[in-house]
Amino acid sequence: MIRKICMTLMGLVLCGVAGTIQAANPRVVFMGDSIFAGWQEDVPSFFASHNFLNKGISGHTTGDMILRFQRDVLANSPEVCVILAGTNDVAQNDGVFVSMEQICGNIIEMTEMCKEKGIKVVLCSVLPSSGFGWTSISPTNQIPRLNTLIEEYALTHDCGFVDFYSLFVQESGAMDPKFSYDNCHPERPGYYIMEQAVMPVLEEMLK
Repeated sequence: MIRKICMTLMGLVLCGVAGTIQAANPRVVFMGDSIFAGWQEDVPSFFASHNFLNKGISGHTTGDMILRFQRDVLANSPEVCVILAGTNDVAQNDGVFVSMEQICGNIIEMTEMCKEKGIKVVLCSVLPSSGFGWTSISPTNQIPRLNTLIEEYALTHDCGFVDFYSLFVQESGAMDPKFSYDNCHPERPGYYIMEQAVMPVLEEMLK
């Protein structure tokens, strides 16, 4: 719990700094955890050049994201919201087991909040990992199950969908070490691949 508090405070500071240089009225808001926060840190030009706003905060679960969703997404009135969430729920950052159905339910709740405001949504599959550096929990079986639920919902509820998982997964369920330093978070080459995957979907939705 102490680790999560420290990670969250660091994320809030980084998010606040990013917000001070972000143009008003972002076309797209990226809602997520440390994977999106790291993208902002490693490739800030991607967000600045497209007038995208990154609201990734390290350590956040889907429950944490719901609590800040009004402030970080709805209040900015974007055309599109990209949601990548669930890694920290699977890792039990809150100290309790959360079922894959509950995690997906929280993602659906954020999606429905967007739709009520006329904001389009792109849902993303959770990136692969065979083990997290901060817990002994093995996510190898849980992540694919969660991703199936997310994809099924997206494809039947008029959402965009980006399959980041398939871009990086190895046969073992681990993340390809060519793109990750810790079997969980991408490095800069990985973020370029994520950009190539998400941009065609966003371009279509922003027409």
